[in-house]
Amino acid sequence: MPTCTKASSSSKTASHCFFIFGHSLATNDDHILNRIARGKFRKLCVGIYGEPASADNQRIMNHANELAVQRNEKSPLDVVFYDAATVHVWGFGLEAE
Repeated sequence: MPTCTKASSSSKTASHCFFIFGHSLATNDDHILNRIARGKFRKLCVGIYGEPASADNQRIMNHANELAVQRNEKSPLDVVFYDAATVHVWGFGLEAE
């Protein structure tokens, strides 16, 4: 599972990331994806649900990787993929304490 941290504002080596969960990265959302491509955070973590080799997931992965290609050298983007079925977003899947 990828991890991302945000360092204090006094740190010159701050690391920022953006998580995508439950999104198909479809072209109708290109206005949002273009903002991601122009952003300054260093890591993009994209959730993939199901078989990574499926046609839909390959399209999502290709689209996410294209965002990294659009970045300039001063703000590179590292794209990582995670299994969306294994994370507990908003507490779903966690037993009550």
